[in-house]
Order: sequence, then structure tokens, then C-alpha cells
Amino acid sequence: MRINLVNLIMLVSLPTITMAVNVALVPQTGQGQTVPTGCTSGCYTSTTGTDGILQKGVAWPTPRFAVDTTGNCIIDKLTGLMWVRNLNSVNGGNGLRWTNALSTAESGTWCGYTDWRTPNINELRSLINYGESNVLTWLNTPINSGGAGFSNISSSNVYWTSSLAVNTIIRTLNLSTSVTASSSQSTSQYLLPVRGGK
Repeated sequence: MRINLVNLIMLVSLPTITMAVNVALVPQTGQGQTVPTGCTSGCYTSTTGTDGILQKGVAWPTPRFAVDTTGNCIIDKLTGLMWVRNLNSVNGGNGLRWTNALSTAESGTWCGYTDWRTPNINELRSLINYGESNVLTWLNTPINSGGAGFSNISSSNVYWTSSLAVNTIIRTLNLSTSVTASSSQSTSQYLLPVRGGK
């Protein structure tokens, strides 16, 4: 087999090109260098070497979220994902078993779209703003007031993901406490449908 000079250069360059293409565009945590606005307890001031000083990752768009034309969905301009805005419009705001959550998301028609699904653990965790002392309040605060614009995300609700932990155990997330856990498929948890992504 004969390899010409151009093909040889391309083969030698391939690892460098591949590494540049596979750069992880990780979002910033949202932690700033100073005490967050309105913080009254658990406030921090960043020190050398912490994320608040380094602020690595992709910068958030300002504002990060937008409401779609129907007013019923939230568009995350950082991730490109679309979320159902009012959680009471999902299964009447009630919990459901995991298999029912999957089918409810897949049959959903929110905002005129039919390609809804249950988010994976990384997608759901992308909604957490680690720069906020009260993530729940931030999620439910209107966009024009600096929040995410959702409504009816509750402190007592744990949300399903499509990510398996092991066998019939599913990864879940409490958006209020930012705690990732696992639940049996037969337990009743809540659903925050998503669409988009790759």
C-alpha cells in the first residue's frame, strides 16, 4: 500500500485535530468572586485557587434563560435544552412511577412539540446554579428578576432522570438541595420533561 505525503501529514495531525474537536465546553458553576447579591447566610468570598476566582468553563449567556413564544416552556440558551415551565402542567403536578414518567414525557405535547423525554442526570443537574445559596428560589424566580423562570418546582419534590443507577434503581435529583440520589422504579417521584440536546 502506498501512502503519499499529504495522507501521511493528515495521519500525523489527526490526534491534534481530534483533541481540539473534543474540548469539553463545561459551563461555569456560576460562583462569583464576591458575595452573591442578596446572600444573607452561608455567604462566601472566594480565595486563591477556588472556582470563584478561576471561573473556568463556558460563560453563561445573559440572561441564560428565555421563555418560548407560547409562554409555557423555558429555553436554556447555555445548553440548548427546552424545559416545561410550569411543573403543575406535568401530570397535574403529581408524582408518578418511573415507567409512567417515561411514557408521560414521550407522549407530551407541551408548547406544540412532540419530542419530549425524561432528562438524563447530567441534563437535569445542568439546571443547578451553584452560585446561589437557594437554588429553588432562583429556579422559581422570573427571568427578568435574574432567575430561571420556572414555576412550581417544590422543595419536597425529587425528580426522575432517565439514567439508571443499577438494575431497577434510577438516578434522581432534588433540585432544592442539589442532592443526587437513587430511587426504585416503583416509587413516586416527579417529572421535569426536556427536549433537544444530542
